[in-house]
This record gives sequence, C-alpha cells and structure tokens, in this order.
Amino acid sequence: MTTRSMFFLVAMLLLVFGCNKTIETLPVLDIPPPDPCRTRVWEPLDSVTIDTIFNTHGSYRDFVVTRKGVVALSESGKLFRWEPGSRRAKRLTDRSGISAIALDKDDNIYFVERDKNIYRYDATGKLNLAGRLDSVIHRLAINSRNEVFAITSYGIHSMDTQQKFFPDSLPNNPFVIPRFWYKPSCTLVDSADNLWIGFDYGEWGGNLISFNTITRKFNPILFDSVLISLLPVMSVFAGENKTIYATTGMMHFTVSGAILAIQNHKARVIYDRLSKPEEFHDYLQTGISKGEYIGPGAFDHASGQLLYYSNDGFFYATFSGNLFCKGLYYKPRLTWEQGQKMAVGPGMNVTKIHFLGDREFLFLTSESGIGYLNHDKLTFFE
Repeated sequence: MTTRSMFFLVAMLLLVFGCNKTIETLPVLDIPPPDPCRTRVWEPLDSVTIDTIFNTHGSYRDFVVTRKGVVALSESGKLFRWEPGSRRAKRLTDRSGISAIALDKDDNIYFVERDKNIYRYDATGKLNLAGRLDSVIHRLAINSRNEVFAITSYGIHSMDTQQKFFPDSLPNNPFVIPRFWYKPSCTLVDSADNLWIGFDYGEWGGNLISFNTITRKFNPILFDSVLISLLPVMSVFAGENKTIYATTGMMHFTVSGAILAIQNHKARVIYDRLSKPEEFHDYLQTGISKGEYIGPGAFDHASGQLLYYSNDGFFYATFSGNLFCKGLYYKPRLTWEQGQKMAVGPGMNVTKIHFLGDREFLFLTSESGIGYLNHDKLTFFE
C-alpha cells in the first residue's frame, strides 16, 4: 500500500468513527410540546385584599341581584338587602319563615313563606299575597313573561293557570313514591324560556329536567353516554350559542366531578374528574383522592369563559374544538360544612355563583356568608 493510500485510509477511519462518536455524545433535548391551553384562561390572582363585614343575621341560603342591591335570604328565614356601597344590611320585610326567593324581569321579588304561601314584593316596596298551595314549595321560577312557577315535591305548578305538570318518566328515579321528586338543588330559566331543574341525590347520583314554560311541555334530554345516575347536579347555567352547562360533583368515600355541555337538549361530558376504580384503590391505600369535587358554576359573558368552583378553588375554563382548558384563578379559605343528607362526605361549601361583570362575581357559601370577588378584592358578608 502506498503512502497516499495509507493516508486516505486513516482519514476515512477518523471521519467515520469521529462522526459516530459525535452523534452519540450529542445531548437529547427534552422539549415539551406547546401548551394549547396556555393563553385561553385568566392567570391566577397573585394576591387578594380581604375585607369581612360582620352582621348578626347568621349564614345565608340564597340571594338575588336587583337594581337596588343584593337581596339575601338568611338561614333564619328573613330577607335582607345590601345596598351598593353600604356596609350594613337592611331588613327588607317583616315577614319571616321564608324558604325561597326569585326575581322577575321587572325587579319584583317573589318569596315563599311557611313553605306554602307566595308573596310579591314589588319595586316600590308594596307587599301582596300572590298565591297559596297545599303542597310544599321548594323553589320559584319566573319566565320572560313574568309567569310564576312553583317547583314542589310533586312537580311544577303554574301559578297563573293553576296547572300541574310532572314528567311521564325521569332519567334517574331512586325513590319509590309515585310522581314525586326530591328537593331540587338548582333551577334556571334560559333565553328560550326553558325551565331547567337539577337534583342532587348524593350517593344515588342526580337528575336533570327541562320544561318549556311557553308550550308547557317537557323536553326530553338525550344523555347518550352520560350516566346522570352517577352525577349529582350542583348547578345549571347558560353560556353562549344557546349552550347550557351543568356542573356535577360528589364526595362519597372518594371525590369525583364532571361538567356537562347541553346543546339542543343533547348532553355530553366536556370535563371529567370521576374517580376510576384503580384510583379508588389508591385512595384506600394512601388516603389521597385524585378526583375533583366540583360545585357550582357560572358563565362570564364578558370574557366568554365559564367559572366553576371545586375543592381546589375557583377555575376559569373554556371549551372549544373538543378541547377543555382550565386554570386556577383563586382559592379562598372557606369552612366546609359537616356532612350531607345522602352521602358520606361533607357538603359542598360553595353553592351558587352569580356574575356582576368581568371577573366580578358573588358566591354563596354554606358557612362563610356571601363572598364578593371583584378582581383582586374580596369582601365577605357574614
């Protein structure tokens, strides 16, 4: 072999083995894929200023928002109004034993006294008896025509025509009493005057009913693969494009929750944190649940996002193109209620959310009064 041939052979060997060594020692960069949810929800609040206003009215069970302020129903069955800028609540009426309230389109307040009497408190402060029923009234609902409907244990009662309505069948009916349903957990009258009624049966799941208050007909809901018998309904609220959302959650040995989107009365799960069998086994071993106990929700029309509360705090979320994006917004320190009627775990400590503006909303708690979060300022009315 000539000297020139030997030179080329050595050069080729160096080139081949050198390249292989270089490739083997190149670091592997672990670059995560871009997060499609990164810019879709609000960033979490860094710090929140908290102000608590104490009164002697005890805790509250419901509220409505009027042009004159927030009207709250206390657990003791009395009505109080918080006027804008006021640090004290005023007694709205001398009536007591009040169990439910509702607001019509003209800012008139309707309330149930002693479970069976319905009163109308108009915007001028005049009080009139609006009706009386023999059955127990759980809730009131009012449509765009200001027609009043009482939701009782035995169906829907029209106060205008005195007609009674009960569906021929129920998606979930764990009780054996004929033509009876348990006290609803939530109601909604949507833009099409459909009355939605949600039920929380604890360990027996939930139920969801839709009734058109104009045609006086029940709307069948197609649940498809949604097992409403496993989903206690915590809230029902309207979003954009005539979409109705329902939040569901349960704490019974372990933790679970889901969010449903309903379009044209067809329901599907868009967010699922239901406990799986293997997760329940891990929970028994470690005492740590991977589920999410989802409570009420509401829609922020200013931002086009929905907001829901769970045991992990308040979350803003969006759903489009089959992609559910969520981000923690704020987790207040709240007292949990001890026990619930039909499940082992504690009752949800936030039971209602109502938006006043963009990132400005009221929320009802079971033990900590009414919260008012306005961006980074939180006020509790206790």
